[in-house]
Amino acid sequence: MTEEIRKRIIDDIAEMTRLAGEYGTAAAEILATDIDETLDGIIARRTAVIDAIAEARRDIDDACHECTEQESDIVHGMIRGAHVPVGIPSELEEIHKAAVRMHSVYISAAEKDKQASARVDARVKELRTELENVNTDRKKTAGYTAAGSGLGGSGRSFDGRL
Repeated sequence: MTEEIRKRIIDDIAEMTRLAGEYGTAAAEILATDIDETLDGIIARRTAVIDAIAEARRDIDDACHECTEQESDIVHGMIRGAHVPVGIPSELEEIHKAAVRMHSVYISAAEKDKQASARVDARVKELRTELENVNTDRKKTAGYTAAGSGLGGSGRSFDGRL
């Protein structure tokens, strides 16, 4: 593995780590914001971050194509969080450290995302209950204006009673 490829992979992992931190920040904002007003913007930003992470991952794959098969397998294993064999070449140790940092940020972001998802689900349930209550109230008020209720009709029966 050349120094240039090693540096490229480390830079891409660092970028994925930074982006995972942004993802976690966006998930934390979901927890702290008024969902009804800002959720769409936050979700759009998260989607852009996910796309950028995918781009960095593709660049790592491209860089690994220029490495030996063994080096490529080790780097891909590091990215996936797989077991890293003892005694990896020294040029891969820095990549391993960067991958460990990235996984730590990913775990934090995933936990925030789980919490944000639970909050959104709870809000959806609240809105569903509110809608059901509105529908129940609408049915009640429709009963007040139904024929024979004494509170509506065409007016003909009123005129006929005179």
